[in-house]
Amino acid sequence: MSSFSIKVWLALWGAILAAVYFAFDQERHQDSDFEKKTKSKHKYRTDDKEIQVMHSPSREMDNDYKLLLTELQMAENLMSINDHENAVLHFSNAIVMSSDPQIFIHSLRQSLPISAFDKLMNVLADTYGDEFKKECLTF
Repeated sequence: MSSFSIKVWLALWGAILAAVYFAFDQERHQDSDFEKKTKSKHKYRTDDKEIQVMHSPSREMDNDYKLLLTELQMAENLMSINDHENAVLHFSNAIVMSSDPQIFIHSLRQSLPISAFDKLMNVLADTYGDEFKKECLTF
């Protein structure tokens, strides 16, 4: 086959596929339940604008949340390069800023190496007193 005949066949098949697509689309639009289905898919839209989702990270975040995320990212980056001393400081800042430090410490206990977690507990005890350490470990 020559390249011209291949191009003709491709154009012919493309036209056939386009015609079939438009025929099925026309049939779908003529369905009596089409508007109901479309409205149910867009039930969260009002006046062509989506309703904003609460607590979405892409929406406007308050400064505390941004700061908490920054501290966690810095700590994770430092942990990835085995700089445990500085990572522990950022984790301790994040713990203090979190709304529920007990759950946060419990998750860190599960995920951090033992030596890093012990350093974190020592930093928290030195900075905020033994009461903070006891309160957070009662989980």
